Amino acid sequence: MSYEHATRSRWNGSLGTGLVTLEVKLGPSVDSKGGPELHQVRKSDGSPIRIKRVAEADGEEVEWSEIGKGYDAPGGPVILDSDDFKKAYGDCERKAEVVMFADPSDVPAVAHQKSYWVIPGHRPRKSPEAWTLKNYAALVKAMEVSGKVAVARFAIDSRMHYALLQPSDRYLVLTQLSWAEDLYHPGFEAPEIDREDPAVDDALEMIGAMSGSFTWEAETDKSRENLEKVIQDKLEGRRNESRSLPVEVKKRIVLEAMGAIRENVNRKAS
Repeated sequence: MSYEHATRSRWNGSLGTGLVTLEVKLGPSVDSKGGPELHQVRKSDGSPIRIKRVAEADGEEVEWSEIGKGYDAPGGPVILDSDDFKKAYGDCERKAEVVMFADPSDVPAVAHQKSYWVIPGHRPRKSPEAWTLKNYAALVKAMEVSGKVAVARFAIDSRMHYALLQPSDRYLVLTQLSWAEDLYHPGFEAPEIDREDPAVDDALEMIGAMSGSFTWEAETDKSRENLEKVIQDKLEGRRNESRSLPVEVKKRIVLEAMGAIRENVNRKAS
């Protein structure tokens, strides 16, 4: 998939590597839509469903500018504003700093949260540590040769997080990490087993029999393709049904639709 669809970056700032400071952007690595864009509608007529933000106290709709965060407490919620979050999280600047290089196995896969492409940003005109593609490429190559990943601290959504910087082909990927205290435990104690146990040999034999080269990029989302086909089949059925209707019925459907549109416009204007 081309990256041209991702016109807006998730984060803009500077990345300090210990050697140079690079101006970068973080762009989405995955198309989050995952198929045809769908909306909630009423089944009977397909009318779109609107979700309103309504205050429980009086039923009035609330504008985004009037919405804050609250912590439930006896006597009423404790209301927090942006200044309160700055006190708690600090005035986080848009910068990421590499704090060390480590083995990839130091961080369990379950802690990996979100991944972003690290993309060249603007080139500072006067900075002695100006951005260059060569610095980017050199960092990627050095991590490939060393087998290390970079552990970085960066601020996003007004909070500080840890992240891993790692090479992917000729590019850098930043993966935001969860905090260890936020991870769920599986809920059971996995038993320990000795290498000499026959069950391990059976598992190794199965792994050997099923081992191969997985071409990940060649696989496609069949569920997405199937849903698109279902939608196209329904559209074709609708067209065929429309062609078979008498002219008088078609005219009545058009007039009813136009009347419904006028009624909706008048209702909004009143």
